[in-house]
Amino acid sequence: MIYRNFAAMVVVGAIVVSGLFCLGSNFAKRDQPDLKIAGFSASYQGEPGQQISFQFSVYNIGQAASNSCYYGVYISKGAYWTGNRIASGTIYALETGQSDNFSGGGYIPDDLEPDYYYLYAVADDGEYEDDSDRSNNVAYLSFEVVQEVEH
Repeated sequence: MIYRNFAAMVVVGAIVVSGLFCLGSNFAKRDQPDLKIAGFSASYQGEPGQQISFQFSVYNIGQAASNSCYYGVYISKGAYWTGNRIASGTIYALETGQSDNFSGGGYIPDDLEPDYYYLYAVADDGEYEDDSDRSNNVAYLSFEVVQEVEH
């Protein structure tokens, strides 16, 4: 009976640690950086072709210094940043406990139809860093593309 329960837990991704059952797999690894996005804010709406501004912070909350890597800002219809990258830049190496602030702008693609979308800020865009927990590398907010107003 115990063996059968253990096998079922392995199938659904459960991990046994010191006799305790723990669901999930986002346990922080030791001696690795952990980049976290916080404070993501941006314009809440815009017209196709218009520039929108954004800002966010990246913190290294891990146990080791990070290497330099990239960030990306995306506008996407879905619940993943598979849409259009509207901005990117470099996150320079961060020591443990160190952070950096980013602000900039990007253009809403001309071909986006008026509707609701998501804006994503992604630290370590491309996943080049050996990050201990990728679940906190992304922040998002809703964004509305509105009908272009004729002047």
